[in-house]
Amino acid sequence: MKTSWLCGALLSQVCWFVGCGSQAQPLNPASFLRPERVAFACVRTDKAGEQVPVPLEQCSPCTGHTREHSMFALVTQTTRGEIAAADLSTGRVIDTQSTIPGATFVAVGDAPSAVVVPPLDGRRTYVASFGSSDLRVLDTRSLVDKAFTGRATLAVIPLGFLTDGRWDEAEPVDMVLSPDETRLVIAAPRLHGLIVIEIADLDRVVSGELHAGDAPLAFVALGGLTADATLTTATGSDRYQVSCGLNVPPRPSESVNERVVSASSDEAQPVALTVDAANNRVLVADASLPVIHAVDLATLTETLHAGRPYFVTGTPTLDVVMSPAVPASPGDAAFERYIYAIDAERRDVLVLNDRGVMQSVNTAGNGRPDRIDFAGASILSLEVIEPRYQGCAPVVSLAGPRYLHGVFLAAAGLDGRIRIADVYDLDAPARCESTSADSPAPACSIGAPCAVFHRHRPRIASTFSSPLPCAIPALSVRNDFVSLPVDNSGETPSLMALAGCSEGKAVAHQQVTTTPAMGTPAVTFACPLVGMPPMNTTFETVACVNADPWAMGAQFEWLAVWEGELPGTQSSGALREVDNGLELQADGFDFCSVGVEGGLKYAVELLILPADRSLVDAYDEQVGFSEKVDCDAFVEPEADGTRPRLAFQVSGATANTLTLDVKPVDVPAAFAADIDDTPTLLARARHCVAGQRFAFTVRSNGRYTVRTRTTFSHRVSREGNECVAPPESSVLRDGQAVPGSLYENDSIAFQIAPLMGDAEPVQGLAFTFGLSTAPSFLTLNAGATAAGTRSTVLSELRYNPIDTRLYAVDSASRGLMPISLSPLPSEVSTRTTFQ
Repeated sequence: MKTSWLCGALLSQVCWFVGCGSQAQPLNPASFLRPERVAFACVRTDKAGEQVPVPLEQCSPCTGHTREHSMFALVTQTTRGEIAAADLSTGRVIDTQSTIPGATFVAVGDAPSAVVVPPLDGRRTYVASFGSSDLRVLDTRSLVDKAFTGRATLAVIPLGFLTDGRWDEAEPVDMVLSPDETRLVIAAPRLHGLIVIEIADLDRVVSGELHAGDAPLAFVALGGLTADATLTTATGSDRYQVSCGLNVPPRPSESVNERVVSASSDEAQPVALTVDAANNRVLVADASLPVIHAVDLATLTETLHAGRPYFVTGTPTLDVVMSPAVPASPGDAAFERYIYAIDAERRDVLVLNDRGVMQSVNTAGNGRPDRIDFAGASILSLEVIEPRYQGCAPVVSLAGPRYLHGVFLAAAGLDGRIRIADVYDLDAPARCESTSADSPAPACSIGAPCAVFHRHRPRIASTFSSPLPCAIPALSVRNDFVSLPVDNSGETPSLMALAGCSEGKAVAHQQVTTTPAMGTPAVTFACPLVGMPPMNTTFETVACVNADPWAMGAQFEWLAVWEGELPGTQSSGALREVDNGLELQADGFDFCSVGVEGGLKYAVELLILPADRSLVDAYDEQVGFSEKVDCDAFVEPEADGTRPRLAFQVSGATANTLTLDVKPVDVPAAFAADIDDTPTLLARARHCVAGQRFAFTVRSNGRYTVRTRTTFSHRVSREGNECVAPPESSVLRDGQAVPGSLYENDSIAFQIAPLMGDAEPVQGLAFTFGLSTAPSFLTLNAGATAAGTRSTVLSELRYNPIDTRLYAVDSASRGLMPISLSPLPSEVSTRTTFQ
């Protein structure tokens, strides 16, 4: 829908309009300056050529729409204090004064922050402005008809109150219309409440019966939490789930932790509004208090429960939207309505139902269970879209991931991408031959790919042609991939067979051993299609992966690297001798946050990069160091091609300090004689870096580091100042694999065979597990153009139920973008935007 106007970008750019529609050509040199909000109006051209605003529904292709009807988008221009009109039928922006060079729009107040056009009576347009703190009543014809010669602004209502002889301006940031179109509700964070004004009173001002300054303004003060409140939570995940042909065991549900919520402030800051028409109330996102307010429009009072606001979220919010009633599961007679809000602190999306119960929607182990897992994206604006779900809309026979027919949540991110989450998919029967548990769909194959979707999960943009996730293991040494060994003798690294996969995981890969009758015995790796297994083969499970495709999407490739580096631990620090050891201090660095703890599992590797000779000489003169040292021996490859390493075992870890054992665990070959003489070794190292801070990285010690390309799976928390690992029972437990022991985390399980005797794998050896069926998620990159990617700030998403399109307003560069939903494109062409 919209984000808080206060959080909109302070960006502006002059752009040229290039058309809106598949046949549009570059036309008027229209210019948008920081567009932020949009509303829609339907206009009919009468026999005299005048353009007359009519009810919005008349522009529907199903109800009375003719060639004389046109849909217009009215877009606020924050920088210039204007409202621009774009004819969505012709792809033209209306220049209200063609005699003036450039585009001229209708002037309104300073920094317009909200625009409303009543759907049933579109003759007037209402604009609230933050800068001038007023509400303006406009003749809609003045916005859409170039030939209009009447007065554009019919009334200007000051928004504020006189308190103790002082005028307190409201500085409005959002505005909505009541379902019966009799009242406007305005968010006024500066006054910590809502302003309500009757449309009838505005009509009296327009007619001259009432002075603008005397227009009655009702005020609804918004309350907070006067005492601690318990967050109402749901146990278990949502029931709506369809996995066509994928007979995957259900993952255990997570409960939303019940917790006590306190308010850090006692003053409300309403920043975004949405109308709950079914209950005749307005829901209010609060950027200060951990609640969503519900204001009854009949009584103009806040709905309370046990003396507190009805919806306790546990966090302030920046935007709020609401779904229509949807079946709780396919074919279910029970219905649910859901509320979505942006966490003001984390910028993720929380979910609760219309009874105020927080929903458990994310059971993939990523983030909080009451948040939609958008893979860490920071969300700026929300909108519920419902193409073909209600009202009149053309029937479309095509069904697929990009054809959106039903109810969905659209979320605009700070990265300029629009993400889609499933709420209710009307195409479920078309995408699956069966959706009932009694008659499961046939197993998927290349000819009949599988669809999979789940309420409140990101919509998957791909289909599956294999019944289970298919991982292809490989062995690599210094980026050279080689075949896995034939035997399991322990002379070379290999994977061991597993007895089976635990609940919630599926066989991701099978070891196929050919029989002697088919030729020389060999071990290869394959994922056979259902119904087409290789002939005369035996199978052994060598890996298990999470069968939840959303978990796979987050981690579709894993690396098990022998003594590998931990991502995010590259930094620099001061190393000094302390009693019985060494201490490495890295200011401004949090070892706990990157998964480091004390113990045998970790080693710090110092990177000795030789400094400039003049710096080295100056350092030697300062400290009296006169020994000649071969500094290149710290960086030149060893005789076997491996990298020289100077590493010390980590014995203790705090937030920014590591305690190291005094004896190194690795030294370059040229300094092997110094392995028991740490002071001498460090003196030579300091000489080579000219006494500067050491660059370092943390790696595993005698183990395999298991990680994705960018993430280490181990989780370490801080207790006091100590880095403490979670219990072994945690699904996010040890991110390191010990040879000969089963490794298992929430995503993958495998076992690497130990080598014979005291042999260790060569430096750089890695097992790679890549999923060939990893899903991609449905997104639209609003900043992508043929000329490259532009910076975008998606200040508002607005769904138009008449033309069943989503409109994105980019206040940075791209202006107004109409977006088709059948299918949803991957990007928006410059030819179809209003800039």
